[in-house]
Amino acid sequence: MELFDPLTAPKSCEHVFVEDATVPVVHLSPKIHSIGVRIFAPVDLPTKKHLRPLLLWCHGGGYAIGSPFASTTDAACRNLAKMADVIIMSIDYRRCPENKFPSQIEDLWGVLLWIQQKQHPIFQQVDFAKLIIGGDSSGGNLSAVMCILANERRWSYKFLHQLLVYPWFPRTELTESQKQHGYNGYMLTNEHSLSFLEKYLPLPELLQSYYVNPLLTPKHLLAHVPPAHIITAGLDPIQDDGIEYGKLLRQVGVKVTQTHIENTAHGFFTLLFLPEAKEAHMRVAEVLQAQFA
Repeated sequence: MELFDPLTAPKSCEHVFVEDATVPVVHLSPKIHSIGVRIFAPVDLPTKKHLRPLLLWCHGGGYAIGSPFASTTDAACRNLAKMADVIIMSIDYRRCPENKFPSQIEDLWGVLLWIQQKQHPIFQQVDFAKLIIGGDSSGGNLSAVMCILANERRWSYKFLHQLLVYPWFPRTELTESQKQHGYNGYMLTNEHSLSFLEKYLPLPELLQSYYVNPLLTPKHLLAHVPPAHIITAGLDPIQDDGIEYGKLLRQVGVKVTQTHIENTAHGFFTLLFLPEAKEAHMRVAEVLQAQFA
């Protein structure tokens, strides 16, 4: 499959300018490969004098499916860029089963190193004191992991905020919400989660790594992650993951904004025809604007 499908080529609209770019990723080995990113920015960007926050977006899909170029992810990023007045860079990290853990994390780290170089013209319009990372489902997991990893690897910048939309933190035992909602077929089931996990992890023992399940992160590391906005859904089997992570962050002194939307299922955030999605996007915009006021 080619990196950019002509059928999903970027098309700017009335409110948002859209452009695709290619990022070279260097690994610990000498191998280099490229991944795609899709950039979303308000259309008045060239005439604006103020710099904008940059949100790095990690799409969901169980590490195996999904893409920044999918219509739902694309539409959600366009809407969020417009509502929150932020630049969004949606990342096409490699997917499993062809590329297992930690390929996705290393791709995201490669993007962070590329950002340091500021070689793309969009970075001239970015306020590097206002960097955000976020994602939905498995992308929420990757976002939480990158906040920890950026501190551990001493990245040149710091994330000022993390947006975790129904994040998935896989573990060995079923949670109460999985027991209650994981067999009803609402978008995500326990069977789906297990299948994704088997594709993602080369070894089951890796479930004990906090790079897989951030709930296991040592508290002295968690204390240095940025403030979080965590969104959960009332019919979602993995809602307990986000709720528990919020409690854990509060325990170590991290500011947490929790948004729980009842009567909606996993995956709603990128389905803009749902009123719950529009409500969540509005809430995200409010939280970000308050954070950066």
